[in-house]
Amino acid sequence: MEARATLFEDGYERVQAGFRNAGEELQKLQDRADENRRDFSERAQVLAKKVQKQLRDIPAFKAADEYRVEVLKQIESNMDVFLARLPVASTNDIKKLEKKVNALTRKVRSLEKLLED
Repeated sequence: MEARATLFEDGYERVQAGFRNAGEELQKLQDRADENRRDFSERAQVLAKKVQKQLRDIPAFKAADEYRVEVLKQIESNMDVFLARLPVASTNDIKKLEKKVNALTRKVRSLEKLLED
């Protein structure tokens, strides 16, 4: 019976040692994976910058970018014209009205004070 207990204890200790070793190995693998991920990310960023620079040097890409800028300018210009045609007050118009309302409010208050006296 004592031999069985010893055998069981030995087996249990081996299993525990195996789990400890597996945990350590798993941590090593995770550390290595993290390091590989960082290295890959750094290399990918360097490569992406290089590709972007190469793309900027291509005449067709330059022309497309210039066209994009021109299209955006035209859109903004057309939006200004479109908004000017709408019966909507601009920010400046609203500010002017607000100043007038505030001035009138002050005048009315001063007149109310005169009437109270």
